[in-house]
Amino acid sequence: MITDKKYNIPFDFILDYLYPKEVVIKPMFGCFSLYMNNRIYFFLRNRDDKEELNGVWVAVATPNDYESLAKELHSINQDRELVEDNKSDNKWLLLSAFDDQFESLVNQACDLILNNDKRIGKITKGSLFPK
Repeated sequence: MITDKKYNIPFDFILDYLYPKEVVIKPMFGCFSLYMNNRIYFFLRNRDDKEELNGVWVAVATPNDYESLAKELHSINQDRELVEDNKSDNKWLLLSAFDDQFESLVNQACDLILNNDKRIGKITKGSLFPK
């Protein structure tokens, strides 16, 4: 795992679920993004403002994958937008930190990633890993 030690990463149990995959965690907008193999998979948000947005945001690969992934992960907040951006096709599912099944849903999302489910993860521009 590559991360900056000065940060307190929320929901770090995710790292146990994704082990032994090499994970990169980077601060982003007062939250954290989780990457593997040049793909962003999760956005981890646990802030005092707009607490209803706290949880694990799952990057949906394409808009066409959104509904099936939302059904499988039983995302109760599928209509929320992480970023209001009418110019892109970025879709995210919120696994709410306030959901009684939160950790179980996050574990399920991690299982999908470990099983190479192509519906999760967006390719990022440029390489995060040294060559």
